[in-house]
Amino acid sequence: MSEWVITMKVTFLNDTQQSICINPASKENRIAGEFHEIQHAEERVFILSDDSFLHLTIEENKDDILTLTLKASENNVRVTNLTSRTISIHPATFIHGCHGIDMPISPKEDAIFLLPEGTFPWVKMWDYKERGGLQILVSPEKEKGHEEEN
Repeated sequence: MSEWVITMKVTFLNDTQQSICINPASKENRIAGEFHEIQHAEERVFILSDDSFLHLTIEENKDDILTLTLKASENNVRVTNLTSRTISIHPATFIHGCHGIDMPISPKEDAIFLLPEGTFPWVKMWDYKERGGLQILVSPEKEKGHEEEN
């Protein structure tokens, strides 16, 4: 068994009021973690094993079941919307220090979020259904014990 070198930790929090499936192909993309469904209000950590960033693809089937595919990306955090709905970006994404275009992610489009150096993405997703659709928050986090002293 090869040894994993942790270079990028990704934390995902499901607040969609439903379970979210993880595409089993994510295992083949050099991602470590648990690949069973993420339950409502569950936080899950994934580890990218090489010097790369996160590419998160969000899909939705005809039964409105959401599926995530995690892959390595050359950019900081790339989110691909393969649902039929627009994904809005939570304003705290930019308040917390990410850089990117503050525009909703239309179906079949991508958004790239640049994280401050030395941080990893903490991602939260909501599903407001007819009241507002999907919303995502990408927040830069530091490992506990590595925060700078003020």
